[in-house]
Amino acid sequence: MIKTVLFAALIWALLFFVGCSSPSTKTVESEKQAAVTETTVPGGEIEFKADPSVPKSGSPIKLTVVVTGTDGKVVSDAQVDANFIMAAMPSMNMPEMRKRVDLTWDGAKYQGVVILPSAGDWNLTVQSTKNNFNLVVYHSLFKVQ
Repeated sequence: MIKTVLFAALIWALLFFVGCSSPSTKTVESEKQAAVTETTVPGGEIEFKADPSVPKSGSPIKLTVVVTGTDGKVVSDAQVDANFIMAAMPSMNMPEMRKRVDLTWDGAKYQGVVILPSAGDWNLTVQSTKNNFNLVVYHSLFKVQ
């Protein structure tokens, strides 16, 4: 009986501490995009913008990212990349598609350009790292017409 109670207390404590340190997730609405799920790993925030706001396949899409640290200041010395993945569609004989863009610091924000070859839903992950440590990771559904 005592072993069972101790085991239950240990499991509860483990779940409590894991829950306290897990990434926070929130859903936000963007202007002409579907709901965006933004997941932030403790360490700051990422503000992501795409221009045009309704991207079209085969056309350049300008990406802008601002990384903010836990102190509220813009992080200027991180490595930032955007990864786009469209799932395979075997019924249409389409393999999985991937596009990766390294974003460069312009003195105020990170920028890059991507051309996505196909319309549809792309899974977007923007990752910022510094000294091989993830600062912030941003996940979103990115719709292309």
